[in-house]
Amino acid sequence: MFQDKTLLSETDLENTSFLPVEKDGKLRYELTATWNQKNEINYHGSAKYVYTIVSDFPATLEFDKLSGQIGDYFKLLVNHLNTNETIHLEQSLLGSFQFTQVNGVNVGYLPVSYHTKAGTYPITFWTETDDGIKTEPLSYDLVVDNRDFKIQYLTISTTTEKATRNDQAYSQFAEYFTPTRERPHRFNIGLNLLLNLLKDGRLPPMVKTSCQQGTYFLSSFWYGHSCSTRNTYKSNQYR
Repeated sequence: MFQDKTLLSETDLENTSFLPVEKDGKLRYELTATWNQKNEINYHGSAKYVYTIVSDFPATLEFDKLSGQIGDYFKLLVNHLNTNETIHLEQSLLGSFQFTQVNGVNVGYLPVSYHTKAGTYPITFWTETDDGIKTEPLSYDLVVDNRDFKIQYLTISTTTEKATRNDQAYSQFAEYFTPTRERPHRFNIGLNLLLNLLKDGRLPPMVKTSCQQGTYFLSSFWYGHSCSTRNTYKSNQYR
């Protein structure tokens, strides 16, 4: 199978049949058939057949999973989106949500805040062309389950309490710690680091909603949002 002059795949056929690859664009299939002499019949040779297939599959929405826990996240993939199509997505888990194009696929991450209540959250997806032609809306249900949190108890000894709850300790706290609260550190966090933080369960307390886009994703995960939104994204905005 070729796209222009690039060989995409090569395989032997089973049962003398094949299904076209689910890939948009103009593809050229070259089929070579060979047969050998058998049963004393002097028929042998080969033949080559060439087919050109133009495919335009409708946009599809995929999820890495349809159920998760509070504090988890869902990964959304939109495939086969044309440059003249716009994504429409209705959901109520996150106030601000967007897709980013990665290797021709539109990817989005939908985090579930710790403030989200367990339950079923519907998602509606459809696309619309520049000419106003809409696809049939598709509905999905994302299930959010409760999470069992580990509870730890901290006991402070009387000796430690006496050594830290005094005027000297209060003065040191005001001198060294209080000023850091007034100087937030702003930084941009990359997607790979963000996913590692989510995977490991590490959420840095210094992240603020005023930081850049990647950081905002994490802060929205931490602080939580709960409002109904209708987001629209243009496929070629991110190319």
